[in-house]
Amino acid sequence: MRKLAAVTLVLTVILAPRFAGAATFDGSVPLICAITDVMECDIGSDCFRRTVAEVNLPRFLKIDGKAGTIGVWGAGAEMRRAPIHKMDATSTALVLYGGQDGRGWSAVIGTETGQLSADVVDDRGGFVISGACTPQ
Repeated sequence: MRKLAAVTLVLTVILAPRFAGAATFDGSVPLICAITDVMECDIGSDCFRRTVAEVNLPRFLKIDGKAGTIGVWGAGAEMRRAPIHKMDATSTALVLYGGQDGRGWSAVIGTETGQLSADVVDDRGGFVISGACTPQ
């Protein structure tokens, strides 16, 4: 009986984070995302690696699926917020879509890793963004 209890405990410790983690990237809890890489692409030109500061993007984003918003996160941050127009949770990713002020954007967050890939585009070009997210 003690062996069965020990095996159950070990399986719970090993498997629980995997199942619990999947639920956190489905839009049910707010996420904090850090932008790590930015590529800037202009129409008729090549894409160039830029820093977050060079392109005036925030370092951290808060994605709140329940409120339907994505915005700047952090102490003293200028509060910029955009609506999430559509959100799809699949078995492998949380996919978000939106647009505001003549720009469109989409983002994909891996349910297993929290890895973020996103783009922001307008009629002159856009940005391809990489980062990582964690539940708030």
